[in-house]
Amino acid sequence: PWLGSVALAFVAIQLLLTYITERLTGAPLAQASQEANRARSYANACLHNAEVVGAMGMAARLHDRWMTFQNKHLALQAGASRQAGATTAAGKFVQLLQ
Repeated sequence: PWLGSVALAFVAIQLLLTYITERLTGAPLAQASQEANRARSYANACLHNAEVVGAMGMAARLHDRWMTFQNKHLALQAGASRQAGATTAAGKFVQLLQ
């Protein structure tokens, strides 16, 4: 009976860690997705007018602006990945204890 209780306790801990991971990473990943879409839309708009952009010498400035959007996306993605990595490591540790 005590072995079953211990197993149930470990299952509860694993479920709790899964819930915590979702709560910690859900919003940052949604924001990262929005920023990725924003960068993609901006790039598409720039490529649509590529000849004009090139003729006017605006390519470097537009690239810098696109990189700003891209860097924000990557920072949000990296933060979410760090959080997920920490809770995944905790989950693996719990699995080793079983």
